[in-house]
Amino acid sequence: MTIENFDSELSLTLLKRGKDYFRNGQITDLEEKRNGIWTALAFGSDEYEVEIHLKGIEVEDTVCSCPFDGLVCKHAIGTMFAIREETSGETSRAKRKKSSNPKKKLNKEEKLELIRQKAEVPVLLDILFREAIINKELCNQLFIRFSNLWGESTLKIVLKNIKASLEKAEHIGYRDYHASSKVANELFMYLEEAKIAFERQDFELAFGIPMGIIKMAIPVFYSVDDSSGELSDVVYSSIRQIEEWMVEMPKESELKRNLMKQVQDLVQSGLGSGFGFTTDLFDLVCELTESVEDKVWLISYSQARVTNELVNGELPWESKKDIQNLVRVLTICGKEKDANDLRLKYRDKIHDFLLELYKKEMVQGNSEKAKVFIEEGIENPGYSNFNNEWRLKLSNWYLEAGDRKNYLDNLFKAVVNMNLTQANLKELKSKMEKGEWTDFRMKWLGVCKGYKPKNNWDPGMKSSLLELLLEANEIEAMWQEVKLLGFSFLEKYHSFFLENYQAEVLERFKNYVFSQMDQPGSKDRKTYQTMAHYLVKIKKLGGIEMANQAKRDILAKYKGRPALVDELKGV
Repeated sequence: MTIENFDSELSLTLLKRGKDYFRNGQITDLEEKRNGIWTALAFGSDEYEVEIHLKGIEVEDTVCSCPFDGLVCKHAIGTMFAIREETSGETSRAKRKKSSNPKKKLNKEEKLELIRQKAEVPVLLDILFREAIINKELCNQLFIRFSNLWGESTLKIVLKNIKASLEKAEHIGYRDYHASSKVANELFMYLEEAKIAFERQDFELAFGIPMGIIKMAIPVFYSVDDSSGELSDVVYSSIRQIEEWMVEMPKESELKRNLMKQVQDLVQSGLGSGFGFTTDLFDLVCELTESVEDKVWLISYSQARVTNELVNGELPWESKKDIQNLVRVLTICGKEKDANDLRLKYRDKIHDFLLELYKKEMVQGNSEKAKVFIEEGIENPGYSNFNNEWRLKLSNWYLEAGDRKNYLDNLFKAVVNMNLTQANLKELKSKMEKGEWTDFRMKWLGVCKGYKPKNNWDPGMKSSLLELLLEANEIEAMWQEVKLLGFSFLEKYHSFFLENYQAEVLERFKNYVFSQMDQPGSKDRKTYQTMAHYLVKIKKLGGIEMANQAKRDILAKYKGRPALVDELKGV
């Protein structure tokens, strides 16, 4: 797999999610740390650190701090899209060089491109139509794309196919895990058709497809096993797609008004309320408040959602989004005072409100008032992960005031619980004066080394310890720490240990492979793919005979597993 063709080697579902991360700007701080080793941050439900190892254009390894246990996660895929864009000039040169050498082997993508450029059109059409007779998916795509030739509505065909896909997935009134995953992939294909339609400004088809998915897919959640989350992803993607495109539509567009009325009707009907979809649809309405003609209904509905969710006058955590929506609605509808009163009232519960108040005071130059809000953020126990964010603001406040002692004290309190990355390490050092970093680092190292996790929870201390040791090139000390930690730490930092500890590194990788086979429920292709991945990695790290012997031992121990044999063929 290369950085040029990885999107032809991986699953369509993961590629779609990874590309969304890249397109939506959720991949940040992309940087090539060392030759061929790229790092980035991926922002989703949490912040994840991603590392991609390249050898030339070959993708040797991908590492991510997310809990995904497959070969390549969506965060790594998003990062690879970002790397490919970053290096596009270099990759183009590599392609030209490769295609100029007729003796060099072409990959699948290059072969198809050569056929597209050189093959005769009648020959291609003959192959296409013969395949379409037996390939239902291809046939449907042709019918959708060219339905105007026989005067049939393309949208009508797509909606009919969506309905058929959902009905076909049902078995005795229920859709199991495999059926829901299959139908999700089909619906994602229709969403891609919607994107093509939007690009050619066929807005009726572009909006009609995601609206059809929302209306027809949500009701089936009462009788479906969506434990993979793939069907939910289609619905959420449809909602996000409508929101993204609606913003681009003219404010006075008749189509926009009609769509908003449809979404409003779905919200009022309570469609999917037991699964959270009503909330997402209402979020869409609030995001595009200006397009809602009936502002009275919107304010009334927003207020009712908040009122109905109060418990003994208190706002439950899960209702925070409704308060935020109400503030947004009131602001857009010209009721700024009511909106500000709500921000003040709920600033101890909703981080964004306190942040807005703080920023407002800073912009107006009221630094002492801003400091009051900072201190509220630090002291508020409900903010959890945001306490450090406010502590950093306080340290910066002291920095601006020229108080170095309080700046360094508060900075230390903030960063000591952080999961240190190379990016924020560089930023920290840039703000240090001569001699400050040495003392700061030694103090931080002492805390990390002496930290004892409570309830097996480590707030980034071990990661920070390893990064601090690496920053000082204390590789031996790093190795002693990594030996006591889980495999994920070894996998992230193994390249630094190969020179002095290659045999032990390879042994740990091999043991990890065998440990995967001993896990409950390990008789699945995903586990076999993971094993194959690490056996190949062992070979690349210099343990060719070790990998070959491990492969022989696995095949001898776990006989009668054709999927396992199939996955290990490439090792």
